[in-house]
Amino acid sequence: MKIKEFLLLFVILFAGCKPDPIDLDAFAEPRIIFMVDSIVVDLNAARVPEIVSVIQAEAGLTSVTQYVIKSELSETMYESPVTSFSNVNSFSISKLIPYTEDVVGFKVEAKDKAGRIVSATLPIRVIPLRDAPTVNFRVNGIESTVVSYREGDPMPVIVINASSEDELMTFAVSKVVNRIETPILIEGKDTIKFSGQDKSYRVDLSVDGYQFEPKTTAVKVYVSAGEQSKPKIKVATLKIEFTEIPGPEVVFTGGASISANEFSNVTIAGSITAEAKIKQVKLFRKKTSGNVLLNEVNLSPTQASYPFSVQLERLTMEDQGLIVQATDGNNKTTSFTCTVQVVETAPAPTVTLNQTIDAFNGVDDGQNITLTGSISTLSGYQSVDFVVYDNTGAIIQRIPVSYSGNNITLNPTFAATKSTRKVGIEVVDINGKVTNIYRDVHVGYYYARVLMSMAGEDSKATSDTGPLPGPFFSAKNRKAMSYIEGKAAPMECDVAFHTQSTYGAVRVGNMTYARGSAKFTGHTKTGAGLDTWGTSTNYTVKTISAVNRADFDETTIDNLEALTFTGSSESPVIASGAFPNPVPANMVIGYQAQIDGQPKNVMFIYDMFDNMPADKSASTFYIKVKIQK
Repeated sequence: MKIKEFLLLFVILFAGCKPDPIDLDAFAEPRIIFMVDSIVVDLNAARVPEIVSVIQAEAGLTSVTQYVIKSELSETMYESPVTSFSNVNSFSISKLIPYTEDVVGFKVEAKDKAGRIVSATLPIRVIPLRDAPTVNFRVNGIESTVVSYREGDPMPVIVINASSEDELMTFAVSKVVNRIETPILIEGKDTIKFSGQDKSYRVDLSVDGYQFEPKTTAVKVYVSAGEQSKPKIKVATLKIEFTEIPGPEVVFTGGASISANEFSNVTIAGSITAEAKIKQVKLFRKKTSGNVLLNEVNLSPTQASYPFSVQLERLTMEDQGLIVQATDGNNKTTSFTCTVQVVETAPAPTVTLNQTIDAFNGVDDGQNITLTGSISTLSGYQSVDFVVYDNTGAIIQRIPVSYSGNNITLNPTFAATKSTRKVGIEVVDINGKVTNIYRDVHVGYYYARVLMSMAGEDSKATSDTGPLPGPFFSAKNRKAMSYIEGKAAPMECDVAFHTQSTYGAVRVGNMTYARGSAKFTGHTKTGAGLDTWGTSTNYTVKTISAVNRADFDETTIDNLEALTFTGSSESPVIASGAFPNPVPANMVIGYQAQIDGQPKNVMFIYDMFDNMPADKSASTFYIKVKIQK
């Protein structure tokens, strides 16, 4: 075998071999190893031990997070999570944390590339300072370390006394709720700082209005005294045994879900009970459009139970059920819903039009517009109207359609004017169900919403959503033109679109502008870059000051015919900002094109972004265009 043939065969075989995907779950979970089973920290000693740990992960680490665990199991993140590793399979920790006497553990949590999270905790026992400040709690006048509290009971009076042989430096109080520790403000501050000779301090938490909340497990006090360079710190804990009272409960007599026919009445009954007694009840009719308050009852005195019975009259397809909302003496509010499945018995009227969506695009001023089709209903009608709207959205004319019985044949006619923008049929049946169907009308001009691409840079033929429409617009064809289409008919391409500012803007220019840009030439993929085209158009492209972008949809043929295009051609940025969210510029662009030998005014705006594939040069967007007929 010749060397060239051997190399070619090797390349083919190598290209056909793809490595099997790595199954990260096949690797063992991360392991967290502490160098000791537990540690004892003596705050009276000259030195305290470091925490040393090694984390191993066969699948590779993505993050390591550390926590200091304090009494009542409150957790505080220690430093920021580690997310960058020199060796993703192994990471070591050596920390000297700021020990206080309430520290009971140090937790390490590791996450690997398979998404698995493991954690391990090192138990810590701290021997307090012998000459630290002292703290005691008095609860309702009795010295205590534990408080038993039942939700809704009067808040006990908690007095904290702190004293020290040395001068006090700081005093702070915190609460532990659901394992999260946060400050309790004293005199509006989270920390009291002493600057005098104070050696004692007393605070009554009731003065600042402190109230236990559900899941409270502790009140903690932090006191420091002595020298700034080596403070003596005392941490004292008042354990809270909080008994939470459940909120109101609701039982529906017929169950929490029922079924009923459309337009029928349904009664929903049940009872509300609350250990802390009920003080308010609200009943709502639940609808897709929003909840409607049916009744509100304030109970005085409060009641342990409350029965209810509500009739929902004339159910519609909007109805979803009954919401019962109850508030107890602890101001705890709960909501329960009885769901109603409404069975439709009379659908909304059916309207069928024979005209396509584009049927009245480019009609003449004064031309008769006729809608043909049919309407049917099972219920009968309240009203049937042929409706004509102008370019501002106002109704020009509402013409009742005559009918007899439940089936109607449509044939209404209206003479279009320059301001006519939409015609349609609006139907309301005897049950109030509405069916509206419309057709847009464009008088004296053609309207198009066109999907364009920005494939100039790399001449992409497709994106991740299918073939690209092309970066050139043709008013004659009312569509985007690809490179191949444009090369075959260069005089039918009017303007070209491309990106700039590293995919941070969309720019448009005429075909002469495009020929001068390297973005549109040298395309070996399609073989149809602009440098291979024949003679192309050179229209004068201008921004139109007489029309705002926001008013584009309201413009008529009069606005289009009034446009003039003189002077030098422009190549404006029509949208700017990082893809896929460029912001449209407040401008309307126009030019005069030769269509079948006749000069026709054209104006367009950037409408919206469509899709940004991995290759941003194949991004797509929409423009709105009006072309003089």
